[in-house]
Amino acid sequence: MVSENRKIKTDLVEAVERFAQRISTPLTEVVILNFQPDFQLTTGKSHLIYRVLQELIGNALKHAQCSSVFVKFERQDNWLIIQVEDDGSGMSENQIETGLHSIKERVSALSGTVAIQSSEGMGTTVKIQIEIG
Repeated sequence: MVSENRKIKTDLVEAVERFAQRISTPLTEVVILNFQPDFQLTTGKSHLIYRVLQELIGNALKHAQCSSVFVKFERQDNWLIIQVEDDGSGMSENQIETGLHSIKERVSALSGTVAIQSSEGMGTTVKIQIEIG
């Protein structure tokens, strides 16, 4: 059996899929959509992105009371676009501004951007863009 840390180095999407399988419950499903499988990342970038996605998925399951979480990977030119969307309770403006600090720091360390859209009772969408060359 290959360790999860080893998987991060070889295939980010596959590692996230394995995490999603482990964390999904009968009440909450985590779905991974990969529309552009041909992107290459360094091990360091893969690791940071994996940790960001672990935190986003974990937060959705723990705090949002959602029934589904979708994680979409897409490549647009030289950018990897990752979108995490849940159908949970959403966040207030104050929660958006003060929350997700470690996620913002990690994505910033990758010279990427994070956009958060949410409103109470309507779920949350987090869009991450990282240049991949």
